[in-house]
Amino acid sequence: MGMCAITGVAAVMLALYAHNQREVRRAENAFPPRGSFVTAEGLRLHYVCQGAGQPVVLLHGGILSSCDYAGVLELAAEVGFRAIAFDRPGYGYSERPRRDMATPAVQARLLREALSVLKAERPVLVAHSWSGSLALAYALAYPDEIAGLVLLAPGAYAGDAYPAGTADLLIGRLLRVPWLGGLLANTVLSPLARLLAKPMVTAAFSPDPVPPGYLERARALWSRQVS
Repeated sequence: MGMCAITGVAAVMLALYAHNQREVRRAENAFPPRGSFVTAEGLRLHYVCQGAGQPVVLLHGGILSSCDYAGVLELAAEVGFRAIAFDRPGYGYSERPRRDMATPAVQARLLREALSVLKAERPVLVAHSWSGSLALAYALAYPDEIAGLVLLAPGAYAGDAYPAGTADLLIGRLLRVPWLGGLLANTVLSPLARLLAKPMVTAAFSPDPVPPGYLERARALWSRQVS
């Protein structure tokens, strides 16, 4: 590759990086974290907690964050539960694993440590969509440590690994490469996520309309790089 081509690629990557940093600041200003942070295996996980009593852990699906459960948190707290909604690793304001693929089993392990720190014993796990696999992985690994499962339209058969050859597998492997992962996440992948957010959110709610404000929050937080 000639020097002109290398210079051109470097300029494009720098422009993408600067643009994405502006978008991150906009997202954080428009949709700041609403809860607190707990550390599990060195990763900061964001969660929102309301109420007291039997712990109920709320796990979101594949696009957004703990914000999916804003109304549920209030209702659960009102009837005597300690409701805890997490941003799953790599989503919202929770950091992503740097060495492991964020499989259901890995996320279950992180969740278990976070709940131990929070002293949330024998929780009921409420899992929507993709998190169905996470909740089931948790139940299989730690069957004596939960009080029950509530699965909402779950992705129950995704298993412990991504199917070979999928885009998820490729992207997950690239993100684990120390320098390349950070470069891609801060340049190419963030604008791609912003482009994909609308069709994915629209399909998720179809045939119903997307609730007001949901797409804007999803686009901002889903494409935000979480180190």
